[in-house]
Amino acid sequence: MRCSMRLRWLPALLLGLAAPLHGQVEAPPDAGRASRDRPTELGVRFTPGMARAMGRLFAEEVAAKRYNLDASRVDEAAETVARRLMSMAHKLDAAGYNQQMEHFIAEVLRAEIEDSGEDNRGIVKPGVAKAISQASKPFMPTLREMLQGVSKDIRPMLAAKDQLTFAADLMGMTTALDIFEKTMQRWENGDIKPYENPFSEEGNDARKDGSGQSARYTNAKQIAQREIDNAESNQWKRYVEEAKKFYGLDESQSNTADSVLRECLERAQAITQDTQWREKVYRNRVWYHMLWELRIGPNHPLRGHLDSVHGVMVQPIKAIGDDLKQRIDAIPTQAQRATADERIAKALIAHGYQEPAASQPAGSTVEGQSAGTAATAAAGDDMKTGEDP
Repeated sequence: MRCSMRLRWLPALLLGLAAPLHGQVEAPPDAGRASRDRPTELGVRFTPGMARAMGRLFAEEVAAKRYNLDASRVDEAAETVARRLMSMAHKLDAAGYNQQMEHFIAEVLRAEIEDSGEDNRGIVKPGVAKAISQASKPFMPTLREMLQGVSKDIRPMLAAKDQLTFAADLMGMTTALDIFEKTMQRWENGDIKPYENPFSEEGNDARKDGSGQSARYTNAKQIAQREIDNAESNQWKRYVEEAKKFYGLDESQSNTADSVLRECLERAQAITQDTQWREKVYRNRVWYHMLWELRIGPNHPLRGHLDSVHGVMVQPIKAIGDDLKQRIDAIPTQAQRATADERIAKALIAHGYQEPAASQPAGSTVEGQSAGTAATAAAGDDMKTGEDP
């Protein structure tokens, strides 16, 4: 899925994650109240570690790939997004947002239980729709504030031309949020349309543009073209640069890595620039994405067939990518490998990871110690459980 679609569905992703954002500690229950008639006292928390993981995902998969964020600023961007997410979570936490999410989950389960068994595929059940609309109301202003903050933080990190792309995507996201709020107003009143996308005003008919093509077909073609243009080989340069830093390659080794990269890119381009190959892959992907546009179920046999055929067509590129990685990973010396491994091991220990004593037979001891004790001692006295970042 293209990066702009990732951005436009970010509100839906965050709304879906809102349930674990707010684990609350409630007041002690009355002593005479049966445990089954009261809620649990603790919920799932949203931690800085979760926020950093989401920030890293945005920085690497969206900012770097779509907006060409410089690799030297990926860490900064990830941390910036993480701070914005934590700020949003704490604001919702303070407002008691967990109650709306608890109501939402209960309504979803109730609607499933009360389903009459009729074929209502594509139609959101009224109880669920109303619960979604009620849950989204207090969430949307805070979400908009968070997105504005991310925009303010990330935009200065980008080149001028990429800032324009970023701004255009944000405008599209803002429009999608406006549409979503209007849709929620309808849903709260029971006005629900089959197969509707709550972030799009596009109807479910096959409206055609000036060229006689439906918007869905046009959208499927655009996504298919992006898949071809953003081939796996586009990520190889980044892999090589990361390998240089990870192993600490010297100038001569780096030149060798660059030479391997050029060779592999040339081999891949011989495939991806072939007109017949591009046409076959393009048609395959258009068909595939049209199935999504037409809301055909994920288990439809045609979808599996298209994926299988696509896998065969891109396999030669994947093979070149595997060859690239093997040759790059063979460049560092044994000493460089040991240094890199030691750095990773120290990072794992700092975060509380202790290597299990799997190398010792069950029940065996080392100089009178148990296998687990021996392994811990061998790892060093400074191996302590780290705090959650």
